[in-house]
Amino acid sequence: MIPTIRVNGVALDLENIEYRVTVSHGRNDITAPPQPSDASMTLLGFTSIPVAISDVVEIEAYGEARFTGRVTDTSLTHDFNPNGPTLGVPAQSYVARLDVTMIGNLSRLGLAFVGAGGYARELLNDRVENILTDAALSYANNSDPLMTQEPLDALDGGYSALDLLTALGTETGGTLCDLPDGAILWESYSRPGFGYNPATWLDIDPLDTWADINTIWADVYDRVDTAPATIELPAHAVTWSPVWRNTSQTILNDVTVVYGVNGNQSETDTDPASIITHGRRAFTLTTQLHTSTDAQARASDIIRTQSEPRYAMQSVEVLMEEITDPLRAQLLQVISGGKIDLDDTPQPSPIEDYIGIVEGWSETYTPGQHRLVLSLSDPRFSYQVVRWSEIDPALQWSGVDLSVRWYNVVIPADLVA
Repeated sequence: MIPTIRVNGVALDLENIEYRVTVSHGRNDITAPPQPSDASMTLLGFTSIPVAISDVVEIEAYGEARFTGRVTDTSLTHDFNPNGPTLGVPAQSYVARLDVTMIGNLSRLGLAFVGAGGYARELLNDRVENILTDAALSYANNSDPLMTQEPLDALDGGYSALDLLTALGTETGGTLCDLPDGAILWESYSRPGFGYNPATWLDIDPLDTWADINTIWADVYDRVDTAPATIELPAHAVTWSPVWRNTSQTILNDVTVVYGVNGNQSETDTDPASIITHGRRAFTLTTQLHTSTDAQARASDIIRTQSEPRYAMQSVEVLMEEITDPLRAQLLQVISGGKIDLDDTPQPSPIEDYIGIVEGWSETYTPGQHRLVLSLSDPRFSYQVVRWSEIDPALQWSGVDLSVRWYNVVIPADLVA
C-alpha cells in the first residue's frame, strides 16, 4: 500500500517492518479555521532510529504523494516480545516501537514574517501571491481574480504570513490547506480547485434535477480549463457510518460588510424569510476590501450560503480495496474543494443522493489495508450555486439542453407575480 516513505530524500527499508501510517488533510467542516496537515506513523521491528526532529518526511501510495511535512515529535519504547529467544534463535526479548508525529508545511507560515515594507493597493490574487512569495514556501494560488485589497502599512519586523492569509480568507471568503506534495494552497470559495468563470447554460449538466428555482448547480469553470469531474462513490465501497450534521450556529441572515481604507463604509444584505423563521442573526465583517461592489458581493455571498442551515456529512469511510483501479486513481487526486457524489445513502437521511465538497480527509495504511475517510460540506457553503438574478440577461432559453429535467421545481412566493 505504501511503497515509499522517504526521510530527507532517502527511502526507508520497510522489509520486515510492521507499520501503521495515518495522514490527515484539511478540516472537519467549513467553519473550522485553516489547519496544517498532519501524519503519524508507528514502526515496529527496525534496528536503528530512522528519523530526527525537523526531518522532512514524504509519504507515497500507489505512486502518488500523500503527505509531505516535518517531524515534530518522536517516542521510542520497547515492547515485551512474549516469544523471546526460541530454539537457539537470538530473537530479541523486546521489540523497539517508534511513534513519529509530523506536520505539514502550512505550519511554517506561522514562522514566516512578511510585508515589513507594506503592500500597495492590489488585487486579492496579487496580495496572496506576494505574501506567499515573500514567505519563500512552495504554493498554489487559486484566488478570486476580481476583488481588490486596500494598502497594508509597513511594519517593523513584518507580519505573520499565516495571520495575513487567514485574515484574507475570513474577509474575502477563502481558506488555506496543505497539498500532499508539500505545497500550500490558498483558495477562494468562488474557485474551489478549479478555474473561475460565471455560469452559463452550456455548463449545466443535462442530467441534473433542478429542485429549487432559487439556485442552479453550476460548474463555474472556464471552458478552456480542465475541471475535475464529480467522483461517484458506489454504495458497496462505503462502510456507511457517515455522520450527518446540521446546526443553527452557521445561520447568518443580516450581514454588514465594512470596507474602504478608513473602515467607515459598509454594504449590507439580508434574508427576510430566514429572519422570520430563525430570528435575526446579524453579523458584521470588517475587511480591507476596496470597492463597494466587492463588499456588496461578499455580503450577498454570505447571505446566499448561510441564511439557511446546511447539512454536512462527516466520517464517510471508503474501503479502498473494494473499488476499481480507475476510481482509486480518481480518489487519490482529490484535494480540498473536490466534489463527491454519494448515491443511495442509508435511510432515513436528509438527502438520498448527496453531492458534497471535500473539506478534509484522513487515511490509514497498514500492510494490506487502506482506509480513506472524507469530510464533506454542502456545496452551497462553497458558493457552488448561482442565483437567477446573477444569470447574464443576454443568455437565451434556446441554449438550454432539451434533455434538462424541469420537474420537482418549487417557486418561492416572492418570485410569483
